[in-house]
Amino acid sequence: MSATQEAREVKVLTLTGVPGTGKSTLAKEVSQRLSQKGVKVLFIDDYKILTKIAKEHQRRGDQSTFSWGRTDQGSEFFSILPAAYPELSRLVATESAQLIKFAIESDDPEKLLFIFECARGAGEKNREGIPNNVDHYDTDLILPMLHELSVFPFMHFINLEVVVENMDELRKRVLERFQNDQTAAPPFVLEKYLNELGVPELSSVKEIDDLPEALRKLITVNQTIDNTPEKNGSFDQLVESVISWIVNERSLDVSEQVPHTANSQTAD
Repeated sequence: MSATQEAREVKVLTLTGVPGTGKSTLAKEVSQRLSQKGVKVLFIDDYKILTKIAKEHQRRGDQSTFSWGRTDQGSEFFSILPAAYPELSRLVATESAQLIKFAIESDDPEKLLFIFECARGAGEKNREGIPNNVDHYDTDLILPMLHELSVFPFMHFINLEVVVENMDELRKRVLERFQNDQTAAPPFVLEKYLNELGVPELSSVKEIDDLPEALRKLITVNQTIDNTPEKNGSFDQLVESVISWIVNERSLDVSEQVPHTANSQTAD
């Protein structure tokens, strides 16, 4: 273990939730406010990592992992084939951990926070409407990431699952996002994450809570936060609550007097 690893705390905030819950908006606002207080933020987006992997497979002509299609607007999209979910999750976890380790070893900032954004839920359903390729957030994503980062003795890991209880609002957000950004997931993709009642098939918070105690205690905070407009008071209050969790649980030395001047980084 290097001297850098011995001295460095790893601070990871995971924002989970189905598409349209506001994870990206929340992450950007949290990052902007923390950067003004001297915290440097690295974004890691599981969809961007999956897109890169999917395009590599497409170039090789490999049809065993992804299927491809086009929307009515002509935009190309991919779907993950059922058997590929566990392995792809582990690839995302490994690459995310490598990005974190590289940043710590090469940049070694005084204050650093990693934000990992991940859509959650089941994939395609079978004829009976039962998920047949469940993407297990705890075993397939979080535990491999924790294992990769185990070289760091001090790790603070917060999982916040963002929810929106108004399904009409959720569908509206996904549609508006796709209309403004044709590289975003098409609106119909949202449906595969929801059951017949419009409720997400899986919960990252529940999966982590169900872990054995020895593993569960590795997660500093595991909490659901409601981003439904009429319920959360205000978006500003929600952002400040998240920042409070990060600062209090992760021992970040936040300074109001010395703002960080560098732009937040994005993992492409």
